[in-house]
Amino acid sequence: MILDGFEVNLSNEIKDKTGNPPKITRGNQYLVWKYLKNPNETNWPRELKLANQLLVYCDLDFWADLDLDFKLNSLAFFLTEDGKRKLRIEYRKKNCDLTPETERQK
Repeated sequence: MILDGFEVNLSNEIKDKTGNPPKITRGNQYLVWKYLKNPNETNWPRELKLANQLLVYCDLDFWADLDLDFKLNSLAFFLTEDGKRKLRIEYRKKNCDLTPETERQK
């Protein structure tokens, strides 16, 4: 599927509450569906807010390529020391700028 101009894919195993593939229209929704263990049972407003924060640092292309060996209880993992360490390693691989977009333009 194409979101915000980027090709993104979800595992065929990911289903919504009705057993169908989820309808994803925004990048923040994609992050929730891709990384969370139980996206159907999550606090969506909280996770969407976290996803928006994460999308400030790198575009959807970075997140589409980032694969974890495990599923998360919350996207807040990426704000922990372990999560930040994982992201730093991946940022170096992808040469991603760690400065939020709003500060890059100054």
